[in-house]
Amino acid sequence: MPKWISINEAARKYGVEAEDIRIWAEMKEIAISSIENTFTVDDESIQEFLSQHQVTPTREYISSLFNLYSNQWKISELYLEIVNLQKKEIQRQEEEISQLNKLLEMIEEHDRILEDSYHKLYMSLEQPPTNCWIKKLWKKIIRKEM
Repeated sequence: MPKWISINEAARKYGVEAEDIRIWAEMKEIAISSIENTFTVDDESIQEFLSQHQVTPTREYISSLFNLYSNQWKISELYLEIVNLQKKEIQRQEEEISQLNKLLEMIEEHDRILEDSYHKLYMSLEQPPTNCWIKKLWKKIIRKEM
């Protein structure tokens, strides 16, 4: 039955870096388990791995390590591409927001002009000038009908 120990405990016990243990686990060279975001490794699988690679790393280990880093490099490139696409999208949206803000300013100015015009028109209808030609014409029409 496996004896599960923490990554840090295994690193201290075998005199290796905790990061190396994580890499070996990612390479599926040793057994790893996770319970509530706490990672533990199988003590026996570490002993076996270390005894196999004690003198020099095997060709298979080096190949496996190369493949791991190669895959991680490809993933990093994809993330970089995604980040660059997101930056472009943010820039496009900022330009669109700027154009919409300019349009909003134009609409608000147009509304102010209309409101001012309506106000002036309303005031002119409330107090028409006494020498208004329409009023004079209206008075003439009314006199003729009487």
